[in-house]
Amino acid sequence: MKSLLALALFVCGPAAAQEFCVARAWPQPISTQRVLLKNCASIIRYSEKSAAYMGEARDYHKGFVEQFLSDGEDCGDSDVIVIIQDCATIKAAIFGEPLDKDDTVSSAIALENEVYAAIRDGKPLSVDEILTRARGANFPIAVESTTTSSLNINGRRFQLGCGCQKYYPNGVAADG
Repeated sequence: MKSLLALALFVCGPAAAQEFCVARAWPQPISTQRVLLKNCASIIRYSEKSAAYMGEARDYHKGFVEQFLSDGEDCGDSDVIVIIQDCATIKAAIFGEPLDKDDTVSSAIALENEVYAAIRDGKPLSVDEILTRARGANFPIAVESTTTSSLNINGRRFQLGCGCQKYYPNGVAADG
């Protein structure tokens, strides 16, 4: 249980905010161009104090990869969007909500914990099931996409699928 909580806190809680702050603190020019970082992470710094950041891809195993996308002020209020990619079906569940002013852990963690626990227990949820639960929890953002598409957040585009290519380059059956 502690490892699930630690993973969830890292993805959407204070540690995610810390990863976001560290990435944004790098001396990057203000630009509309994306700067690629390690493990499929990337950042677009669009003002002196604001950036859009795609977090590192994390292998949830059995063909599932997770990333988060955040957009807003450095170390301040930001929207956090969780992206769970099913590399076998090439579908992605995208869900999330704004963080509050204290960057407290959002309710997205509860759903993310469910997804991770189901994968760990050998009964992974489908993208449709994840989105049904996200919509049932009234997330302002709950949409389906594909791992071959890009995500547009406030006019800034982030390509999905890098994590699937990184962790499952030969497909899920061969690598998963």
